[in-house]
Amino acid sequence: MTPSPNPARILADASAVLAEGDARGAELVLAKLWNAGPPPPPPAVHLLGLIRRAQGRIGDAELLMRQSIEADPRNADYRHNLGLLLQGAGFADHAAEAFEGALKLNPDLALARLHLARAYAALGRHVDAEREARLLVQMQATAAAWTTLGGALRHQGRIAEALEAFDRALALDPRSVNARHDRAVALDKAGRGDEADRIFAALHAEGVTAPELARNWASALIDLGRAGDAEARLAEAAARHPTDAVLQETLAKVRWMRGDEAGFARDFKAAVAAHPRDALLRLGCFDLLRRADRHGEAEALLREGLDVLPDEPTLLSALGVLRGEQDDIAEAVRLLERGHAARPDDLYIRESLVNALLRAGRAGDALAHIRVGRAATPDNGVWLAHEAVALRMTGDPGYARLYDFDRAIRVYDLPAPPGYVSVETFNEALAATLRRLHTLNAHPLDQSLRLGTQTAKSLLEVDDPALKAFFAQVDAALADYIAALPDDPSHPVYGRKPASRRARLAGCWSVRLKPGGYHVNHVHLSGWISSAYYVAVPPGVAGAPDRQGWLQFAAPRWPTPGMTAERFVEPRVGRLALFPSCFWHGTVPFREGEERLTIAFDAVPDARLG
Repeated sequence: MTPSPNPARILADASAVLAEGDARGAELVLAKLWNAGPPPPPPAVHLLGLIRRAQGRIGDAELLMRQSIEADPRNADYRHNLGLLLQGAGFADHAAEAFEGALKLNPDLALARLHLARAYAALGRHVDAEREARLLVQMQATAAAWTTLGGALRHQGRIAEALEAFDRALALDPRSVNARHDRAVALDKAGRGDEADRIFAALHAEGVTAPELARNWASALIDLGRAGDAEARLAEAAARHPTDAVLQETLAKVRWMRGDEAGFARDFKAAVAAHPRDALLRLGCFDLLRRADRHGEAEALLREGLDVLPDEPTLLSALGVLRGEQDDIAEAVRLLERGHAARPDDLYIRESLVNALLRAGRAGDALAHIRVGRAATPDNGVWLAHEAVALRMTGDPGYARLYDFDRAIRVYDLPAPPGYVSVETFNEALAATLRRLHTLNAHPLDQSLRLGTQTAKSLLEVDDPALKAFFAQVDAALADYIAALPDDPSHPVYGRKPASRRARLAGCWSVRLKPGGYHVNHVHLSGWISSAYYVAVPPGVAGAPDRQGWLQFAAPRWPTPGMTAERFVEPRVGRLALFPSCFWHGTVPFREGEERLTIAFDAVPDARLG
């Protein structure tokens, strides 16, 4: 008589085999439980899920893990492992839910808290990531915990605090690759690019070849004025990781901004040709070609992909976006509706469909999608911008409440800071600083400007007396602007007004437009308050009857029936315009003069101050 299998022993043996990296062997051991007759217990179901994860069968792994959670809903480890699976698959939002569930059951599960902080960081929820990392440091002050905290602080612009956290991590583990790498990124943000370069070079010499290292090293090199070296580092990494779409995109963008308009995407296109079924890679290459106005190449790339993957929603939707930009609105809507039906949770596809519906005059249909997008990402200004267009198209009075031009657009003619005899001399000094920082040769492909350049380095990271004087002037104007906003918690813009009446700058850059240059109409997705400060203005702009070079509001990105600009701001040297980031804004092209030199920044409510 054959003895009954011992479930505990079988589970232990299968787990040991899996720990040795033999997923197939672990499955064969575990199969004894399935062959025994009665339904296998939850630990066996969960272990099979772990085996499927090791085999790369992510869908099967998720199904099995969820079945084990349903059978044993009080098991925190099951939820944590599900979170790891989802995090590895790129679903940070669902991973965060799983980690949150694990911590509700077991608040002392340190690994779940570490991974929850990382999931929040991937979602851009850096204040939440900081909270979880600080709790983790109190539980287990490990190098990983301090490194995670440092990352959350760095993303909030709190560079000095971030560097302190990374130093604490390295005191515990001096060889930690993550801590050293992330400290180098923070050093670059602090304007200490030479130090960052040395750390990146040391990691590279030790054999660290992660794409993130190449991208961040390239950023530091560009900040140091070494764009050629940056391109070389990125090209080397792209050859090693040809299917990394973000890496390929970064390399192509650097080549473009260095003036290689003919061959900027050559490595990217070669990678797509070598991996024809990689939809993400193809989509990234398409998007760059589209932004470079290579519409014929972009469309051919998509149609080749659809020959291989005929029902791929992202490719169908991308073709819809392209057809919309070519003014075939009916075809754009048809393709985007197909893409949305196949992938209804994809907010990018939904937003592209909204844009097409508005251009087709279907404001009511667009509003239904806009409400979903706003609920999912309430601080994303693009949904508010689309809502404004839809309300305006239908004559809804809510438009005037949302786009409250009289109260929400304010102009400050800033005086000369202390130490400067006039506004003109101050802005001449500021212009000299900015011109030194405009080291690239073409506009970024993912930004709104055309026929000009943008500084690669954030102005918040530049140690310069004129810039420091500028930021002091901005601080006072921004405080006055926020204080004057209505106290209206129900308003999507005014309702974000913090009790402290303070905000922090989340990004700052300079744009130098050439004759014929302009900004296409756009919004800033993650900002709250945006700006334009005029350092140098072409002579033909002042009082121009055709408003050339002026800032304009309320016209959407693409031609939409009846949606023209409704409000304008005339540029003057020393003038600062402040307005909500969700307002459609752009510039009228200018024809006369050598340059139009500006500074722009985004401000967000400071969570630490209210």
